[in-house]
Amino acid sequence: MKKATRPISLLLCALLACSAIFTGCGRNTSRLYADSDPNEFFTVVSRNGGQNGGQNSSYDTRTPGAAYINDQVGLRFDLPGSDWALCPEEELTELWDSSLSAYDSTLAATANQITSVDLEAVSTSGSSVTLVVVDAAMLERMDRTWNRASYFDQFADGFVSSLAENELLTIRQTGKYEWEMAGLKWIRQDIRCDTYGYTVMDAAVLACDTGNTILSLAVMRTSDETLTMEQILGSFSSAAAGYAPSSSFSFAPAEADVTGRYVIKEFNGQSVEYFFMTEMGAEAVEFLRELNVSSFEELITFEFKANGTVIFTEAGEGTETGTWTQQGSRVIITISDTSREAALSGGELTVVTDDGNVYVFRKK
Repeated sequence: MKKATRPISLLLCALLACSAIFTGCGRNTSRLYADSDPNEFFTVVSRNGGQNGGQNSSYDTRTPGAAYINDQVGLRFDLPGSDWALCPEEELTELWDSSLSAYDSTLAATANQITSVDLEAVSTSGSSVTLVVVDAAMLERMDRTWNRASYFDQFADGFVSSLAENELLTIRQTGKYEWEMAGLKWIRQDIRCDTYGYTVMDAAVLACDTGNTILSLAVMRTSDETLTMEQILGSFSSAAAGYAPSSSFSFAPAEADVTGRYVIKEFNGQSVEYFFMTEMGAEAVEFLRELNVSSFEELITFEFKANGTVIFTEAGEGTETGTWTQQGSRVIITISDTSREAALSGGELTVVTDDGNVYVFRKK
């Protein structure tokens, strides 16, 4: 039985990765807007009932509006702006069926029972939000070798591999980290795609294990999008007060010690030394001398004190003092009334700015 079912879980991860990038890379969204205003779509979708929350769930009738609601897991998505629209149900069915068509009919039929594309929203800029619901309980019954703890890595790796098929893209990614959104606990990883030195897209992949189901979310943000990634993710909210299941995914220790001094290690996937030497050439060394710092890593530093204060230093610009708090692997840094979130993993802090730049600091 294992030999027969094992391909299902592998197929599933491949399908999830593929379906999540259809809207962001080359999918023709013009047909959504060519003949009518986006607001004319039936855009309120409520997923109710349904034992498994997948393909066999019962659905409420669509009514005009601008929200997706999944009552079973307590998740709501409001369209983040007038340039966005939710794809009608027939679009979602077409999307998933086209993904399955390339695979063995038996496997495809089984995958169709386990998984459904529950939400797809697109903007006129080509940005997209795709939510896939996996019936984890059914998958575990069918494939005893499937491991929930490794699911996110398979999903994220498949997503990045699909992007990497475009040889013009240079792909950079952060490590995975915990993320709380809409009253649910997620695992998140951020990705940036450059070509010829220009950022063309950034993305976030997230997964949340609610017990019977796993929610797999991919957000693609193009360079033409006016909203930030955090503004798009901020369109998710809790649809059921008090509903907050614990995640079954495996994490690093919940409260790793953040106190200490951190120096900048990487900028957008490059070592900070390589970045400055490439940008400035021989002048980079003289630049260090002028700033009176011993290495490129000393150009930007954080020092986290046990009393909750943080000192931020930028060579040549001086220091600023703020505060920090910690929630598991999330470190919230507040300086000059501006808060920024960092992900703590293995003695390193990763900060992703609103414009998609990725900074990695190491504990010294």
